[in-house]
This record gives sequence, C-alpha cells and structure tokens, in this order.
Amino acid sequence: MIFKSIYSDVIPDSKYKDCLGKFYWDKLDEFSESTLFVDQASGRTWTGIQIKLKASKVAKMLVEALKLEVGSCCYFYAANNDYLQLAALGAIMAGCSVCVGAPGEPKTEVAYMTNQVSPKVIFVASYHCHTIVDMILRKMIPTDIIICLMDDIVPEELSDYDIPYFCLERDLFSYESSTQDIVPRIVDPDTPAYILFTSGSTGRPKALARTHKNSIYVAHSFNSTNGELWPLNKETVMAGHLPLDHGTGSFSIKMCLSLGFKLIIMDGYDFRRMAKAIDRFGITDIMLGSALLHQFITAPDSELACIRKLNKVKSFIAVGSPMASHKSAVEFMDRYPESSVRQAFGMTEVGFISLVPVVDSRTDSSSVGCLLPNLEVKLVNMEGAKGELYVRGPTVSPGYMGKQFSGESAKAFMEDGFYKSNDVASISTGKLYIHGRFSEVLCLYDGWKVLPQEIEAFLMEHEGIKEAGVVGIPHPELPTCHAPRAYVVPTDSWARRLKPSDVQVYAGEHLSEYKQLVGGVVIMHEPLPRGSLQKLDRKQLLMLYKTEAQSAA
Repeated sequence: MIFKSIYSDVIPDSKYKDCLGKFYWDKLDEFSESTLFVDQASGRTWTGIQIKLKASKVAKMLVEALKLEVGSCCYFYAANNDYLQLAALGAIMAGCSVCVGAPGEPKTEVAYMTNQVSPKVIFVASYHCHTIVDMILRKMIPTDIIICLMDDIVPEELSDYDIPYFCLERDLFSYESSTQDIVPRIVDPDTPAYILFTSGSTGRPKALARTHKNSIYVAHSFNSTNGELWPLNKETVMAGHLPLDHGTGSFSIKMCLSLGFKLIIMDGYDFRRMAKAIDRFGITDIMLGSALLHQFITAPDSELACIRKLNKVKSFIAVGSPMASHKSAVEFMDRYPESSVRQAFGMTEVGFISLVPVVDSRTDSSSVGCLLPNLEVKLVNMEGAKGELYVRGPTVSPGYMGKQFSGESAKAFMEDGFYKSNDVASISTGKLYIHGRFSEVLCLYDGWKVLPQEIEAFLMEHEGIKEAGVVGIPHPELPTCHAPRAYVVPTDSWARRLKPSDVQVYAGEHLSEYKQLVGGVVIMHEPLPRGSLQKLDRKQLLMLYKTEAQSAA
C-alpha cells in the first residue's frame, strides 16, 4: 500500500524549467529591497539586489574567464559565512555544482572526497590554503585545480610554488563581463546543483547528487500546507548555522530565497553562540541537532532568563536525530508558550520527508509528523505494523556518484523511483513513525529482536541520565545473538553518584527480560560520540567496546 501526503502536491512555476539558478535569479529580483542575508561574525547585511550583483559577477567569471562547463564542480573549503554563500549562489547560476567540505578535515579525507567529485575550482580560506597547496604538490588532488581565495590575504606558499590563484573579493566580486546575458545558465533538470556526502553510516562517505529539479521542489516544500507544518513568511528570521555540507544548510538558503525572509549566517554553533544570536538578531526559527536542542529545553531557568528574546523563537526544529525527551520539550513550551519544539525527519538522499505540525507539538511525543507535499511512501518486509520505509517523489536524488558506488545506488534507488531507506517505520492516522534502522536491529535470544533506540528511550527517562547509547556486542553464551550494552552520560547532579548497577536495576524494572543490559553498562563522563548533525555514532561506541575488550584480555 502506498501512502501519500495529506497536503496537495506542489507544481513549481514552469518558467524556472526546474533550473535552480533561474529560480534564485528571479527570487532575488522579487525581494530586491529585502535584507535576506546577515553575517553574524562581520555584521554585513545583504539585500536581494546586492546578493544578485555579487553572485552574478562570480557566475560570469566562472563561465567567461575560467570557462567552466555546465556541471563542473566548485569545491568549498572554508568556514560558513556570507562570502561563501554568495560564491556558492554564483556557482549555481553558472550551472556548476556546489560541494562543501568541512575545514580541518584530514588531508586524506579531503583527497578522498575531492577525487569523487573532481572539482575544477577550490574556494579556500587563506588560513586553510596550505592544506590544499600541500595536496597539490603531493599530487593527492589534480594539479590543474584553480584556487580561489575566500579573502584577499595571499599566503606565501602560493607565490613560492607559482600556483595560479584568484581572490574572491578582488577578482570575482569585481569582475566586469563583456556579455550581459550569459547567466543564469539554463541547465538540464537532472544536473547536480549541490553535491553532498552521506554520513558514512553504510561505509565510507559517498558523494550524492542533489539535482536542480530536486532543489526546486525542496524550495516549494511548504507552499501548499497553509502554515500548518511550518508558518514561515517574510517576517521570519532563521538561524543559518548549518553549512552547505548538510542538506539542512542548503534547505535554509532555498527557503530564505523562496519566501524572502532573513537568514542569519553563522560560522559555527553552540549553546552560547546561539543564545547571543537570538538576542542580537531576534531569531524566530531554528533547526538544530538533538544535543543542542536538549541543552536549550533542559537549561536552568536562570540560564534561559539571560536570553532576553528567547520568547520570540517560534520554532525549534529537531533535525538529524530524534529529540532526547519530549517531556522536557513540553515543560519548555509551558515556560515559553509562544514556542513550539518539534521533530523533523529527512535524509540526505531525499531531503525533508516529514514534520510534526505546530498544533501537535505538545501532544505528539513519538511520530516524526506528516509527510511533506509531493512525497509518497510504502512499507516493505512487514513484521506486524512495521516495515522498511521506501520513499518516492521529485526530491529523491538520482543516486550516488561514481562508478565505485553504482552497486550501492542500484540497491538503494529502485527502478520505480522509490528510495530504500533502511529505516524501520510504521504509519498511523496519516503520521509517520520511525523506530530505528534495519542495520541496527539487535538479535536477541529465542528469536527476539529489538531496536537500540527502544532501550535508549527507556534509559533516558531516568532522572540521572543525560545521554544513552546502546549497541549489540557478542553474547558470551549465544554466538549468534547480541548482548545489549549501554553507554550512559549522567546529568550534572548525578555525575558522582550514578553507578552501572543503578542503570541495571532501572532497566530491570522497566524492560522485558530479553531486553536486559546483559552486555553491561559503562558510565561516561564526556558526551557520546556523534556526527555533525548530532546523530549517535554507534560505530564509535562499538570501537570503544573493542578497545575495552582488548585491554581486559
């Protein structure tokens, strides 16, 4: 059975021809006098017409002077700021694809990623330029890559080794074209606009194409929901703290330019930095990982009272992983009745899939909300009411890039357009429920199976547990079975008194016999390992267990 969104499908205006550069171009005209970008670090502000002027100059230089072809990749190795966003918009208008790496990544990882996407230009901050230059000299990446400095500070190594380069502000932002109508380029809808890397939960990160068509439909995601899912409008001020190497980062840009609201571009995020941004800019909507969200909704009243404009935040949207405690979210909403704390669900391969409506933010403690328009899903390999989630729609990526991943693409992206998610899901009364991942299912004795998230949810109800992560280790007596092992981080007030035996007793009182923590309990006094969107990294927990086992041997 196929389930569809309760909201009407959205068909973008045909004048865009499913071309994101044309869409951005027209929207910047529509909101020409509106302030759309604000850079937190520098305080620079950008109206629609100012953004268009700078981005179009970048686009024209890429096309006319550097002669980049449609689909050429521009790779960014710099912190998230307004200049990066302007240059990325220019690349999109030029018909190029944008791929962003995280500064500070090891050279081997940068080489691994860049060799998948074969960039023609690398935009790099001057203080990271030595990394790129060294990789060129060691031939870890192609030697004919063009370097564009994100600032006008020219590192000595560029001159020392006679490596050609350009400066974004001096050369691209000031470029004078001899031709007026070369941008925005109209490209095939299936041309990659953004190239993202998956989290690597199924192996090493894979480059994934998010096409112009995907992106156009994402930009129209909420047009037919009448504000029920997310009441965004021109008065919205959104925190733009997630960079373009996350799907949520590019989503923020698309929604900002689609609806004409203000985006506060931030070069990083933590509790104190976000708190300052809320007060300084009057932020109304924030998408954030579950760990940072948990800091907000469980912070002491004395700490929250210092954030003068916290009551102006209308939406806290949990992305990347489930929020730790709906009970804490409701208590937070009781203190700040103008705010809603809600769960979103999505994945790199599809984009946003569902969101809990505002009206359900207090009562819906377990679903990930209603499907977005244009999407349909089905459940396969059913066991009772649960099955593996398959998703289809115009926001689904065509697949992973590179011949080395063609086999994985064929397994995940079906010929009928469905994407095989590996998520265990159920659907009830129009709402989607995610129970975990098929690859994480723990096989227990007597044929019992359980998802680690189910055990974690019970553990998180303990007043002394701040974080909980469960993995399956080899059962000492049953070689084909898992033994659940819990890693828990105590709350501050329990930091010195929470013992493994306390957790074992609590589990014994709340969990079925076959779900008991027979693999043991480890008390951690530092945060559990998580990915960039705060998703629990179970591979790291398993590696930690292996290290512990080797030490004990």
